[in-house]
Amino acid sequence: DSSDAEMRKALWDEQCRAVVFPPMHDIPDFGPNAVKDMRHYVSKGMKNHGTMLFMGSSVEIHIINKVFGFEMQQDFKPGPYYKSERHTHGTALELLPERVNELGNTESLGVLKASLPPDGRSFYDSFGDSVASCVRYDLGRVCYLAQDFEPLLAMPELEQELQSADDEVAEDAERRLEALGRKTDTWLAIFEGMLENPIEEEVEEPVLQQRWEGY
Repeated sequence: DSSDAEMRKALWDEQCRAVVFPPMHDIPDFGPNAVKDMRHYVSKGMKNHGTMLFMGSSVEIHIINKVFGFEMQQDFKPGPYYKSERHTHGTALELLPERVNELGNTESLGVLKASLPPDGRSFYDSFGDSVASCVRYDLGRVCYLAQDFEPLLAMPELEQELQSADDEVAEDAERRLEALGRKTDTWLAIFEGMLENPIEEEVEEPVLQQRWEGY
């Protein structure tokens, strides 16, 4: 629910350590108070608080730009995508695989690395296309993950095929489930790591990004 009341209820909850927006296909009807609350929630964040993560669609990139005044641009590069040792050092992402392969629509969901604000950090990218990044916003972070996890929608059908009396069908389903699991596990670990870890660099004063009064 994108109503002002529902947004405020979630964003002003002291126990809310992070906010995740799943992939969207339509631009939500955020009211002006909801937009202000989104900015306030991120601005006051410290340590593991104040993280807002958007997942996998051009709609999310549009929302990030409108709400936080960024100028991020979509980019389209095939995988694999390579981990930034510099930006993952000292975080939960540091121990993850050095590269991650495409999963689903990843190729069409990336962000042009050069379009990230100066305080942006790309964790996984390839040829200037970032698929996992966070940007400092005052004391908090705005993050984007180029992943919608749509391939997981095939799991129920594959699990049914796994029980098939036809050995060939069951074996094929088992192979496909194992392959899907291997790909998905790394992406899920990146997702979890982005929520757990703040950007490492500290600043003496909050960095104020340009804010748009309208939405």
